[in-house]
Amino acid sequence: GPPTELLVNVADKITEFVPNADMVRFTNSGTESTMYAIRFARAYTGKDKIIKFEGCYNGGHDYVLINTHPPIKGIGSELRPNKIPDSWGIPHTVLDTVIVLPWNNVEVLEKTIERHAHELAAVITEPVLMNIGCCPPEKGYLEAMRKLTEKNDICLIFDEIITGFRMALGGAQEYFNIKADLATFAKALGAGFPLGAITGTKEIMKWVTPPYIAHYGTYNANPICLAAAEASLAILSENDQAALKRLNELGSMLIEGVRNAVEKTKTQGIVQGIGGLGMQLYFTPLERIMNYRDFTSCDVLKFRRFHKELLKKNIYVHPNQNEHFFISTAHSEDDVVKTISAINEVLRAL
Repeated sequence: GPPTELLVNVADKITEFVPNADMVRFTNSGTESTMYAIRFARAYTGKDKIIKFEGCYNGGHDYVLINTHPPIKGIGSELRPNKIPDSWGIPHTVLDTVIVLPWNNVEVLEKTIERHAHELAAVITEPVLMNIGCCPPEKGYLEAMRKLTEKNDICLIFDEIITGFRMALGGAQEYFNIKADLATFAKALGAGFPLGAITGTKEIMKWVTPPYIAHYGTYNANPICLAAAEASLAILSENDQAALKRLNELGSMLIEGVRNAVEKTKTQGIVQGIGGLGMQLYFTPLERIMNYRDFTSCDVLKFRRFHKELLKKNIYVHPNQNEHFFISTAHSEDDVVKTISAINEVLRAL
């Protein structure tokens, strides 16, 4: 339908906040956003293949629903992982357009791009791998990814469905000071309403119009969801971003408290997290979780027991080890203190 004043207002705010947002397109979900971003990249570069990473969840469509949680026994080598679809119904011809790599391995990424640059349209990645808890990029990893993609005419797509408007007002691009060619958003943008967005450089986004790159949708940019986004962005940006600063303070407080609990109770485990973005307690003998292969060292059954014992103390965390603890603007310091206290008690008893 025709553009509304709300559409213009929200798009203006996004272009103000997000580093790569020369232009914006609205969708109804994160899945739609990554699906269309891949189409934009393929159309712009004239190439078909993409790279995605083990353990990354980039949406529920066929192009990326691959190796999100593959069985470790069948995963293959780091240089050439086996492609394992996460659902029935994904055609083998689709798998042929995807290259899967381990996260946080610059050497493998560089070798693969050198070998396939002529056919690679895009590299799509979560800037922080949040589908296995909270796995930050190693120092220099995203910078290397940006340099390699720029050098080889490959679009870099940041999947900021989780990091966007939570890690910083400008998302991971602002936090890491790295500008992607395309980026996708949802979750915090719509504040619970079904809304997504794709941002990108004008060089790419100007072609998203008939008869060039198609992007259709009856409910794209519908006024109800845009009203929620306008309110969400206003709350996050007002008073010198006080809400985001508070979110980071509480998140850091939770991370430090849970780390102290692990140490005091002599629990075999580690805590990884970044401020208000989220954190996770991993029951693992490793000192650091760098990628999905490391993640498979975790005792997922112990985490389920941990979850159930916390429920008895009126603390809810996601029951799966691959998820994460989230802080919201509704939480208080008292909530964090109670959570840390309950975790201390549960870890002593496990």
